[in-house]
Amino acid sequence: MTCLHCSYEVANVVRRRWAAQLLTQGQAELALDSFAQLEIDLWPQSLLAEQVWALRGQLGAYDAAYVALAGLLDAPLLTADAKLFQACQQASPQSVVELV
Repeated sequence: MTCLHCSYEVANVVRRRWAAQLLTQGQAELALDSFAQLEIDLWPQSLLAEQVWALRGQLGAYDAAYVALAGLLDAPLLTADAKLFQACQQASPQSVVELV
């Protein structure tokens, strides 16, 4: 099952890396094809809405949703985004966020 928003997020990252010549055309296509093969579980927004809103002062809604879902699942949030990592440390110190 694929989430519509997730597919656009992935496509945007792949496009940016391709445009910056960090990926070849073949690598970009492989990345998009590989993503399409993943089985992704969707989580209802209603389960995350309260926590997303609680984080509104520190994080945008998309990033807050990732933090909230990681908390709900008691799972670490892995990110390569240093600004998101820092914001999470300040906004939700009890959450486990790892910079990769």
